[in-house]
Amino acid sequence: MGKNIFLRVLGISFFTAICYGCSNNLDMPDADSGRTLELRISSGLNPASRTVLPGANNVQHVTKVALYLFKHTLAEDTLGASFVGMMTFDQVNWQQAIDAASTTGASTQRQAVKIPKEWITEEDRDSWFTFLAIGSDETDKSLNSTKAYGLEPSSEGKTLGDFYAELQTSCTMNDIHQSELFAGTLTLKGAQVNSSTVINLYRRVAGVKGYFCRIPDQLNGVEVASVRVVYWNKQLTAVPFFKRYPKDGIFCDYDCRNTLPSTSAIPDKGEKFPDEALEACTYFTIPKDSFPQSIKNYATAGSYVLPAPGAVGNENATLYVLLMSADGTVLDKRRVFFKSSYATQSLTRSATDQGTGIIEGQPGDENELNRQRRYPIIANNFYSIGTADEPIDLSTGETEVNLYVDPTWEGYHEWSEIISVTE
Repeated sequence: MGKNIFLRVLGISFFTAICYGCSNNLDMPDADSGRTLELRISSGLNPASRTVLPGANNVQHVTKVALYLFKHTLAEDTLGASFVGMMTFDQVNWQQAIDAASTTGASTQRQAVKIPKEWITEEDRDSWFTFLAIGSDETDKSLNSTKAYGLEPSSEGKTLGDFYAELQTSCTMNDIHQSELFAGTLTLKGAQVNSSTVINLYRRVAGVKGYFCRIPDQLNGVEVASVRVVYWNKQLTAVPFFKRYPKDGIFCDYDCRNTLPSTSAIPDKGEKFPDEALEACTYFTIPKDSFPQSIKNYATAGSYVLPAPGAVGNENATLYVLLMSADGTVLDKRRVFFKSSYATQSLTRSATDQGTGIIEGQPGDENELNRQRRYPIIANNFYSIGTADEPIDLSTGETEVNLYVDPTWEGYHEWSEIISVTE
């Protein structure tokens, strides 16, 4: 469980060896400068500016890197590791292999840096250390992940377990929805840190996108003002930088420091959704002026979101598609069911879905139905409600829509082990 699978298309890998250096000094360190460290990122072509979730595009959005070091006595006491030091690279100057990018569609970008000698001394050879590397995006100076999460928190006296990316009080949920964020950790002894040391960074956010067609202008004589995709309760606003692995099959990789709700915040059809609660639950909105004007077209929108647990309760689903009136009344409410990681692949009841580990359940199998509607929102997964080829038809009277997980992002693959069906 919890394999770190290299992201062949979108994923980001930082290969570290150790060294010392200031934020913008890209020269290789001198012999007496300490150990060397190389940051290396593998991705598709150049970093790209983005303010909304583009889909499964072959790009990465890292323009700033922060590197932290923590020290601990026991290898397994990672979360209790004490802060040693940190450094940031405000102007990441990736040296890109342009020739390789033009032929393979991917490139390797490198940056040599240096770390202080005092971070790891000769006396630390047998001590345990954990590196934390954070990649953020500052291509848009007004909307970016560094601004959204405050990626240079006060560190003195903190342990690695205290390190969370948390939405800043000056920001809104919209900052989360437009902010990509990467992090990776590596634990090893001081003597093991050398030029071949590797840290892999993965997204600490998920992506949720929807494709909708035949959106009705009215329902029961009331004008449809928007389509919204909402989480079943108030969204979380923080995520641990250190990935938490499942315990006894229970998904744990989210901000679990507070008590989780036990009932859904989503009103029933015909009821009003209070403005504050609606905004707190909304992943993204498609307004009236973006509805498709032809039955051959579709409307689409999406956002980055933080990992969160699946819904609880006998009827609740993790995600819903709502058709809303201008006054906040829910005109239509549809649960979103997980189906497979391939929208066009037809699975038999005995076939295992590639990329998720989920097996299609027998009709009437309540255990499997619970899995399909109460899935967690997992970091580094791309959730697609419908697809561009098969958008969700909102003109029908159906009460459910299908969700697919695009395997391109390559996050967790053992879904069957972490989708809990217990309360």
